[in-house]
Amino acid sequence: MITVEELGRQLQLLEPQKNPARLAFYNFVRNFLPGSTPFTQEMLDAFYDRALILNHWQTNKKALGETLRDDLAKISAQRSFAFSLDQVLHSCDIQAITFERLSDFQALLDKGSKRLESSGEKVRLFELRQGHTHTPHEVLSVRLTKTGAVIVEIYPNVAMIVDGELQLVRPHSRLTYTLELDFNPQVDQILATSLMRVARFRGTGHKITGQFIQGVHFASSESFDKPLNEIAEVNQAVKRIERFYVNPVSDPYYQDLYEKVVRQSEPNSP
Repeated sequence: MITVEELGRQLQLLEPQKNPARLAFYNFVRNFLPGSTPFTQEMLDAFYDRALILNHWQTNKKALGETLRDDLAKISAQRSFAFSLDQVLHSCDIQAITFERLSDFQALLDKGSKRLESSGEKVRLFELRQGHTHTPHEVLSVRLTKTGAVIVEIYPNVAMIVDGELQLVRPHSRLTYTLELDFNPQVDQILATSLMRVARFRGTGHKITGQFIQGVHFASSESFDKPLNEIAEVNQAVKRIERFYVNPVSDPYYQDLYEKVVRQSEPNSP
């Protein structure tokens, strides 16, 4: 079965720089997926979910889907896939819906939350302010799993019609924490920092290591290997959502910020 790394090499032979849709998929494969693992339909579906939250690919979803369908068919003549290409629903066959009413978006999220809670998880949903990341309306989901780990996801207000039913696209951001509310070092953390930029990283001790991915073609940008508080863009994005589920009293970042505010408010402070 073809691996992610092998798929990337096959796509490179098709000269992705000459086709915007192919380039977006090629960069997604290289920058978002673990290279040594088999390429799965779940990964392909995740690409379409991420692409279709962007206005550019909503407008060009026909060209995107047709290009990928043809490219994967060509590659399958050389290497087999772990799934049947005939079963894939490409973006050219998908009707995407952007919720204009927050209440409808919330209702669909509530259904998903109830399914998780019925299996023993605890879920809280928080509406995020407009204009921070990808879509006008976004909701933060904080899940406490049965093992005690915390999974934090940001859902955009975009859904697809699949077999006659509305299905939310995957969250564009996902942070996974340990019992101690540290980043799980075994899991890739994905966090949108702005409309067109995503940070993919892992937390190891006091540092995070990763890279920025940006634009409608998911191109790799600068990499980083520093403590979180030294990477302003990521740090601000993390703290913007952590205020919903991290106690400020226990967070050194908030303690330091509080001390600075107090000192500045004191008479005769420097």
